[in-house]
Amino acid sequence: MTRQPIYDARIRPPFGEFVELPRYNVKLKQGLVSYKTAPRSVAERSMDLLIAEMAALGIERGLVMGRHTKTNAWIPNETVARFRREHGDRFWVFGGVGEATPSANLEETRLCIEEHGLDGISLDPGWLAPPRRVDDPAFYPVYAYCETNDIPVSVSMSINSGPDLSFCEPLGLQRVAMDFEKLRIVVCHAAWPMVTEMLAVAAKLANVWLLPDLYMNTPDLPGGEQFVQAGKHPLLSRKIIYGSAYPSQSLEASLEGFNEGGLDEECAARVLHSNLLDFLGKAAR
Repeated sequence: MTRQPIYDARIRPPFGEFVELPRYNVKLKQGLVSYKTAPRSVAERSMDLLIAEMAALGIERGLVMGRHTKTNAWIPNETVARFRREHGDRFWVFGGVGEATPSANLEETRLCIEEHGLDGISLDPGWLAPPRRVDDPAFYPVYAYCETNDIPVSVSMSINSGPDLSFCEPLGLQRVAMDFEKLRIVVCHAAWPMVTEMLAVAAKLANVWLLPDLYMNTPDLPGGEQFVQAGKHPLLSRKIIYGSAYPSQSLEASLEGFNEGGLDEECAARVLHSNLLDFLGKAAR
């Protein structure tokens, strides 16, 4: 569909503590997606096979995000940093932040960027203990640091990213983006099922991108068609970033689901390639 390389912005690789994620259990039948046949890279937990599967599909680079939460498979930033050292030629890597206090969050952010040399910061507010919302004051030092230093930030928001739907309410994300107008933010899972509201925020605010991953690439999923429509819109097609959600969905199945949306070549190239570069900014270089 596009001659440009494909970038996959939502990969949890078979590396270190990532393999403790529930989706590396190939017999798991819960959730929105279940494997018919698990990819070899998942079944064998092999980085070499993952890279081979990426190459076979034209996926040139991926984005890996750390997870700093003790309630849902904590991925230590030391592991994330080691992954970047070993695979930084094929992946951009974000460190996870989720400490109990504003000062501790700022300290962990500095560690990720200044000592580990990571490319961005990843937040999973609803999975902290206690759970927090995206506009919690505990994260404001992180946002301020990242805005000042031109560091991109990802935030996970969906029905599964907190105890109830209030944790994926787009209003909180809108407040953060308005308070930090130069901070580049991507919303992982794009606040599904609050799709229309989240698309409106991305349309209104220049510093917000959406990463719907499997919520866009799973055929017949209610609400997913709105992300496809957005991918065809002159403005919103510049705000949607492609991600497979591997290993929740295989690389191949995710691309097949995306292609079923029927985006024209120009819009597909934005979603599969250039929008991620715009979000990453200097980190992409």
